[in-house]
Amino acid sequence: MKQFTVTEITEAIKNLLEGTFRDTVTVRGEITGFSVSPRGHVYFSLKDEKAKIRVAMFKSASVSSRSYTPKNGDSVEVTGELKLYESDGAYQIIARKIEYDSVGLFWQKFEETKRRLESEGLFDEARKKSIPELPERIALITSPTGAAVTDFITTAEKTGGRFVIDIWAVPVQGKEAALPIIKALNTAGSLTKVYDAVVLMRGGGSLEDLAVFSEENVARAVAATEVPCISAVGHERDFSICDFTADLRVATPTAAAVKLSESYAVREKELAVYQDRLASFMENRVNRLNQRMDFLGRRLGASSPAAKIASLKNMLGAREQRAASKMREKLFSVSRKLDTCGTVIRKHHPGIRIERMRNRTDSAVRLLKTFSLDSLKENKQKLELLSARLGGVSPEKALERGYALVSAKNRLVRKAKDVHLEDELEIRFNDGYINTFVTGRKLSEDGNGKNSDNKRRVSKDQKGTGETQNG
Repeated sequence: MKQFTVTEITEAIKNLLEGTFRDTVTVRGEITGFSVSPRGHVYFSLKDEKAKIRVAMFKSASVSSRSYTPKNGDSVEVTGELKLYESDGAYQIIARKIEYDSVGLFWQKFEETKRRLESEGLFDEARKKSIPELPERIALITSPTGAAVTDFITTAEKTGGRFVIDIWAVPVQGKEAALPIIKALNTAGSLTKVYDAVVLMRGGGSLEDLAVFSEENVARAVAATEVPCISAVGHERDFSICDFTADLRVATPTAAAVKLSESYAVREKELAVYQDRLASFMENRVNRLNQRMDFLGRRLGASSPAAKIASLKNMLGAREQRAASKMREKLFSVSRKLDTCGTVIRKHHPGIRIERMRNRTDSAVRLLKTFSLDSLKENKQKLELLSARLGGVSPEKALERGYALVSAKNRLVRKAKDVHLEDELEIRFNDGYINTFVTGRKLSEDGNGKNSDNKRRVSKDQKGTGETQNG
């Protein structure tokens, strides 16, 4: 087996590392252990869930390339060169540039805004308004040229929606979109006598495309609408702060159209059934009346008095009128009963019960997540306290207070009797080491008040010959 020296193996690793990463690299992670030296150099570590790497940024690069002031906990992207220093065998990034991680920054702001609005109660189900089952007019706040509005209108027509759609044209992307969206929400959301629902909508897109719907002022405007508001932003996997403050969140614009139209489809099916029943009833009634008329006609034909025929015709006409009146009353009564049944069925609709259970589950998940974060924070504080206590009793701290460590032959000297004359001692101070020889030894007194050992000195002249001198 080939053997290597420490230098050889370290140089091999250095060549392999720096040869593999010849160009600059960009590494994303969270800053920890941030510090600035008196000379202006920046030092910190970059970590993720499983690993940590040291970073150094010298003053020249720090002044010319850093676009912001880093701090512990920031999610950043560091660009620089990988270097390994043989003296300690550690590798690190020599940074040229430090920038915010835009994705990490977005989610950090997202969570901060979410926690703030949730603490104010804007996510509470108790404050949210129910969406009307049969809306007559809705306000669609979206881009008039996007595919989302076409999908919404097409789906509403296919699924039986019979409501009027007013399009409030706004930009749905970029920082400049926030103000027009807020104005549209404030205006349309206050027209309770005009609109039954407001739909804030756009199709899918990147994180940056949908960022405006997670702006705090936009989310607050959604929560403040007097008209029930539906958030239909992005696709199933996309979430925004507006989804939490809206009265209802649906996955896509198409899903919003289905939600608003579904009650119309149910009512149309019910109406079709009622129409079939009424048509069958009317047909049977007319057939019975025709049979009765045929029977009476035959009887009249047998007797054939003109006066009796006229009387029977009048009687038949009166009966027809009474029958028609009773039919109308019967139809009205049946319609009233059907409306009552429909109301009862809607109150016990499985979808409503499922939605309530889903809301309870979401609340439980949020509560569990909050508890886990609090517990982790408490354990971290305890660990930092214990670490501080241990650091206070370390040998390094004792040296800083003026004590020294004495060792002989690489062993720590704890008692005077552990050393002998002419032993070479190494004495370690906080700022360095000194070496000396034992020229004399005196032990502490024993219980009889006598020295337990004689004190002897070795003069400088006698040291070479081994001669000793009594003290």
